[in-house]
Amino acid sequence: MMKRLGCAACGRTLYNTEIALNLKLRGKASSRFFCLTDLGEQTDSTEEELQEMASFFRENGCALFSQEYVVERGDEQREHLAVDKGT
Repeated sequence: MMKRLGCAACGRTLYNTEIALNLKLRGKASSRFFCLTDLGEQTDSTEEELQEMASFFRENGCALFSQEYVVERGDEQREHLAVDKGT
């Protein structure tokens, strides 16, 4: 059963795209994951830039972005449709 993960900095629930982006930018051995806001602070990027990166990686077939790391459901998923769909 997949679990829910929270941002290592603020505790906010993370989504598959955020986890994939953490793995891509911070390395596959990463054990701590961050939301787009906190990942942006670490990488000196805006949330919009991170969303664009995620879209680019997904569109170019990066396998990290086709994995399901956590269960996403209902309203929580709708909050991040722009991230998950790369829009």
